[in-house]
Amino acid sequence: MKNLLYLLIGLVVGVGATMLFTPKTPQPLKFEEKVSRYSFDETVQRLEESAKQHQWRLPAVHDMQKTMASIGKEVKSARIYELCKPEFAYEVVGFDQNRLLTSMLPCRVAVYEKNDGVTYISFMDLEYISQSMTGNIPETMKTVQTEINTLVEGVVE
Repeated sequence: MKNLLYLLIGLVVGVGATMLFTPKTPQPLKFEEKVSRYSFDETVQRLEESAKQHQWRLPAVHDMQKTMASIGKEVKSARIYELCKPEFAYEVVGFDQNRLLTSMLPCRVAVYEKNDGVTYISFMDLEYISQSMTGNIPETMKTVQTEINTLVEGVVE
């Protein structure tokens, strides 16, 4: 009976130590794609208004249809919005241990049409991606993801 107790204690301690000291494996990228309830033009207008209303800056908008036309390629409407909220960006660029993530800045949201004639919005699931990260990044990315969801909620089904 005593040996069984020691075996169970050893097993619990061993599993706990393994979970505590095993490095987390990186999460793969995960994207969300949502159907807009509006046309392409109205979707981009509403997204831009929502970004301004929620104090997100738009440092750049990439019109991929125009970019592709410049090299003789024809594609359906597609825009990529770079969104920045400096207080969140600071959590990355303000600390050496987080600067590796600088290449993920600013946040991006895409609006595009597909051949089915429907307009879509897509973005990275930052909360999911940051699960394996350390420090303040998971909590920051959870907050950012919540805000991105709020930006698009008035536009998507």
